[in-house]
Amino acid sequence: MLKAVLFSAFVGVAYVAVFASGQGSTLPSANCLGCICQASTGCNQTMTCVSTHTYLCGPFLISWNFWADAGKLVKDPTDDPNVKGVFEKCVNDIFCAGDTVAAYLQKYYQDCDGNGAVTCHDYARIHQLGGNGCTGAISPDNPFFNTLDTCLAIVGE
Repeated sequence: MLKAVLFSAFVGVAYVAVFASGQGSTLPSANCLGCICQASTGCNQTMTCVSTHTYLCGPFLISWNFWADAGKLVKDPTDDPNVKGVFEKCVNDIFCAGDTVAAYLQKYYQDCDGNGAVTCHDYARIHQLGGNGCTGAISPDNPFFNTLDTCLAIVGE
């Protein structure tokens, strides 16, 4: 869990630098992003790409569609997002991946669980279930959300 706290400190700097445009109320906190990363892969920064039912990459397990929907962010400003391999280059990098997740969560900002507030649980639902499916049911024994809850309790969110 310490990884999540440390991760949140440096990803927070990365995504705030990209998205600090006066819209801070729609951005997840650094601790929230860190816990989403922790719940995704244990925030494994050496995670590459895996093919399950979908092709997922990096410490947040980001799909190509998720990355494209977030705006096809790039690790290096000279990268062309339409060139093969640029997706993997971004989402396998912790900073670019964190920025991608933050952009996606900002785009689909909403109260997914209907409790009247947008919290890290809503952001996690958006990350896991998609921006248009975040109101779906979640099993009480879902490992992603159980890990997320443990991490959020540790970081005090």
